[in-house]
Amino acid sequence: MLKDFYRILVELELTTASEMDFDMNVHHGHHMSCYLRSRTGESYFMKVVGPEERETLEHEHAALTKVYARAPRNVARPLGLVQCGNRYVLLLEDKSASAPRDLSAVMYPDAAVDAWVEFFDTLTSCGAARWEQGLSPPDPTGFFERELPALSDYIRDEGLLTQLRSEWISQHGDMSAFNLGLNGATPIVYDWEDYGKLGLPGLDLAVLIGSLLDYQPGPLREFLNERQADYPAFQRLVEACGLTVSDFRQRIPLYFGCFLWLKRSHGYGQEIQKQIHALIDELLREPLTA
Repeated sequence: MLKDFYRILVELELTTASEMDFDMNVHHGHHMSCYLRSRTGESYFMKVVGPEERETLEHEHAALTKVYARAPRNVARPLGLVQCGNRYVLLLEDKSASAPRDLSAVMYPDAAVDAWVEFFDTLTSCGAARWEQGLSPPDPTGFFERELPALSDYIRDEGLLTQLRSEWISQHGDMSAFNLGLNGATPIVYDWEDYGKLGLPGLDLAVLIGSLLDYQPGPLREFLNERQADYPAFQRLVEACGLTVSDFRQRIPLYFGCFLWLKRSHGYGQEIQKQIHALIDELLREPLTA
């Protein structure tokens, strides 16, 4: 298989004839990821799926192509989507990055805040996801009614259902710490297979903050409490998503309900699902102060 991958690189004229080092292979539930580094300094990332995941990979390739055109510093450059036997291979240019350690890596250095504001501004300007197939936004409210009835009531009480269906700014969908890297102050965002599947403005920022706080209700509530409205970095990030701080805070339970809906739709690990479910229950039991 590795020889086939190398052949793809050569055929696409993306590498010299020098030997490649296949540094790491990681098997996930539905795909394999492979990092390749040549001895002449070229570096690539491959995501490999079977026929059943072809459409998902095509969606990710289209999303990366769209976003890379607007935010080349923040997204790995898509180099090709090719078939290799009965597998489909998405090939990306690897970017050097390190994982963010905690929320301070995003919120406190001025350069980091500037870089995130620029990224969210750009992502918001990419617009609606209906460019993909001309489809209406998915509606997770059936999931809310079945799995999270308190959240379903919350939406009706606050009038957020109309916003969920009418506002449609494409979100990454899973902007958690596992899908992030930092190149200096510049955020690098990976794994775009959920791009545009939900479009509620502010979702990505909420998942980013929640993830870096380990989805713990106490720290999240403390961060989002009333005094944060006067916190310039937080306010700038929220405004880059096209929202006011008040609107963002009001939607917090809904954001994590949407995030849980995506996790369930992929069949992701039970532990993270339980953790997000518990977070939503806690947020609904004791809402953020007005």
